[in-house]
Amino acid sequence: MAEQADRKAIVRVLDDVEARLNALKVRYEQYFSQVEKLEPVKERQELDRRLREFSRRRIIQTDLRFRQMTLSSRFYSFCQYWDRIVRRIEEGKFFPEHQSSIPHRSSSGQAEDMQIDAIYEEFVRIRLSCNLTGSPPKKEQFAALVEKQRERIAEKLGSADFDLKLSVVREGGKPHIRFQVRKHT
Repeated sequence: MAEQADRKAIVRVLDDVEARLNALKVRYEQYFSQVEKLEPVKERQELDRRLREFSRRRIIQTDLRFRQMTLSSRFYSFCQYWDRIVRRIEEGKFFPEHQSSIPHRSSSGQAEDMQIDAIYEEFVRIRLSCNLTGSPPKKEQFAALVEKQRERIAEKLGSADFDLKLSVVREGGKPHIRFQVRKHT
């Protein structure tokens, strides 16, 4: 009887830790996308403290011990990822939504290539942060997609005189390329 009550108490604590971890993950994503202004350090420290205290507890049931170890491992993996992104933010190398304006007919192909490179790198970074399986498209495929879309836009507008602004955003757990058109008047 006491063992059953102990099991229920452990399950409640593990459920709480998992819910807090998921909430913290969302808060960090909001911080990285600049929805939140401050890093959720206090919540992270509280969860870290709670996990350490709980890890000292002797858990006899193998399934519950495995779940506790898995949650701990997930938390510390996320911490490494969060620290890496925070470091990139501090170094000025992280941009939550990368935007670049590309003229339709560029006089400098090299400048356009650099902008495509920046958008491609942001696409790959967001794709990695979404934990998608498989390899990302090659840069040449990505550039061909952008060029094809640019041609479609020019065809629709009946004009070659416009700027195309590209941005990469996370929607539905996947990276998406947004095309915004500005016609020259």
